[in-house]
Amino acid sequence: MKILIACEYSGRVRDAFRALGHDAMSCDILPTDVDGPHHQGDIYDMLDQRWDLIIAHPPCTALTVAGNSTYGEGQPKYAERLASVQWTVALWEACKAVSPRVCFENPVGVLPRLGGMPKPRYVQPYQFGHTNQQRL
Repeated sequence: MKILIACEYSGRVRDAFRALGHDAMSCDILPTDVDGPHHQGDIYDMLDQRWDLIIAHPPCTALTVAGNSTYGEGQPKYAERLASVQWTVALWEACKAVSPRVCFENPVGVLPRLGGMPKPRYVQPYQFGHTNQQRL
């Protein structure tokens, strides 16, 4: 599969897919931490081609409910939250236009309420055999 890992500079997810034989590339505005296929620049530069799968890790600081005391309605940075929601929803739509499979990783947040995005599926490492995580 041809896979794009967006908003990732660590290379960890990219390299995990490459180890399984996939043609995976990471993309971020930051340089990659480890050598490997990486586009340093705007994610939209990579959306002029088809991808079998796109996994994105959009910045979550303003999107998470944990930030409500700073970014919540009536707070000084609420406009930043709305801008972040708008950017993330636009990225979601752009990714869906070039890939049949799109996944965004983010904590519990405001995207369904403020951005009209689909309700999330919560996935925990222990659900996939990761033995170092305890069930809560």
